[in-house]
Amino acid sequence: MTYRKPARPPKGKTYCRDCRKYGFYTRRDAKRMEKQYPEEQMRPYRCPIDDNIWHLGHLPNAVRNGEMSADEWYDAAGEVTA
Repeated sequence: MTYRKPARPPKGKTYCRDCRKYGFYTRRDAKRMEKQYPEEQMRPYRCPIDDNIWHLGHLPNAVRNGEMSADEWYDAAGEVTA
């Protein structure tokens, strides 16, 4: 059995009062939190109100089921992809 080192908790966790969600100061911190919950299938995205904060959001069912890629989904929704 191999030992898996737990992901380092994010340093920059905050609360976004505009969105009423937890946020992260960097995309890297958001991805660290995402890796702690791989079964949730989440992705980091920039806060629509405050460009200095990142949030985590669940992937759409179509992306989770493999019906389309995340790029296809967000392009179709009219959102800007990074």
